[in-house]
Amino acid sequence: MEISSIYDEVIDFTHKGFSDNAQGKSLKSLLAQGESLFGGNHFTPIATLKASALKNNVEQMARYCSNAGFELAPHVKTHMSPQLAKMQIDAGATYLTVATLWQARVFLQFGCKSIIIANEVVDIASLREIATLNKNPLNEIICYVDSISGAKIIEKVLLENPSGCLHLLLEIGYPAGRGGIRDLDEVKKIALRLANTPGAIIRGVTGFEGILSGGRTPEGYAEMEVFCQRILNAADLVSEYVDRPEIIISAGGSAFFDVVVRVFTQYKSATHKIRRILRSGGYLSFDHGLYGRVSPQGDSSPSLKPAIEVWGSILTQPEGDLALLNFGKRDVGIDVDNPNPVRVGHDGAISACIPKLNDQHAYLVGKLDSSVSLGDWVACGISHPCTTFDKWRIFPVIDDNDKVVDYVRTYF
Repeated sequence: MEISSIYDEVIDFTHKGFSDNAQGKSLKSLLAQGESLFGGNHFTPIATLKASALKNNVEQMARYCSNAGFELAPHVKTHMSPQLAKMQIDAGATYLTVATLWQARVFLQFGCKSIIIANEVVDIASLREIATLNKNPLNEIICYVDSISGAKIIEKVLLENPSGCLHLLLEIGYPAGRGGIRDLDEVKKIALRLANTPGAIIRGVTGFEGILSGGRTPEGYAEMEVFCQRILNAADLVSEYVDRPEIIISAGGSAFFDVVVRVFTQYKSATHKIRRILRSGGYLSFDHGLYGRVSPQGDSSPSLKPAIEVWGSILTQPEGDLALLNFGKRDVGIDVDNPNPVRVGHDGAISACIPKLNDQHAYLVGKLDSSVSLGDWVACGISHPCTTFDKWRIFPVIDDNDKVVDYVRTYF
């Protein structure tokens, strides 16, 4: 499929946030109207993306990786949008990262060929499909392995599909964490098993530090640095089984990728070219909450801006300091923080918070008497973009004057 085909989609009753004015019209025709977000094609609740923030974040992260000598394989399970993925690829991303084969299929459908499935894949049907896809020399789909049992399943699939191949990273983990080898003594055993399996191509090592630490404290930094060094120690153990001239070392969520850069930069190899790959995903949309608090803030760090706003209208103001908005848990992620009110309409100021949400209501609390009226649109920033993106099929993209300049389609 071509990305241009997305704009042929016709709005109907299943699309959230589009008014009756937009029904029966394609995204292409709506864009040709050049309307403001408030011009009549949309109503609340609705979620939007800021074009200037997206452009800034893509450019900032690409420059950061280039300066650090790292490749970027953005984790596109965050947004599941081929359009946003193309922005990232056009800015220099060498792979896309996903969590499942189904997610990989979405981006393969739109022509993306180099994909990291950042997970162990152990079911026979999925491994068989990946091995078959990799028969195409233009495809490079990499997945993880972290056990002898997993290596045996891979061996079984490849013996049954002798013309297929599986590109593999050995994942390193830590106690009470997610997937990954806990005991580095197992690394060589797994690598040796795979090295003796025709079609199994060991590419390097990987890990995920993002949920290891509770914050940017000296203890947290030390813990992450130790874990990143474990990944490098595993790379030394695996390197003799990597037949290609380069070895991949990969990590990096959206919060502590600076620690990964600092530690991985120190790695040397006498036998392989080193490909250092970050897999950050949340940087693209950033947020007003979690990543705003924990992402790197140093002079050399990318200067990121929140892109997502979820809009609700004032339905009622039953008390002077309480109003109800018409969005709720079905419209915005609240797994980390509640939404944060940032403006009224185009540029109206607001001093309020949202301490509680129901399925379709948000409780707006603050000094509201002079700042809001019934029907006003209130824009709220979000925290942790993954659980807001998946609630919207189409996001209007707005410029700094709130004109709709694009539509972004997601595939969840």
